Amino acid sequence: MRTIVVIGTPAGGMETLTRLLACLSEDTAVAFFIAQHIARELPSLFAQLFVSNRSLSK
Repeated sequence: MRTIVVIGTPAGGMETLTRLLACLSEDTAVAFFIAQHIARELPSLFAQLFVSNRSLSK
């Protein structure tokens, strides 16, 4: 059985999400599903979070 953690954030939650993910160990055996509210008129910075944190993109 695999553990899945679901995280939901508001549009302004990027800083908190970044800090949370930075605390995770690279060998964390958990799958994460992250949903973030994004306003239509604003660009999403969500992809940059994963580009800047190589350990999450493996």
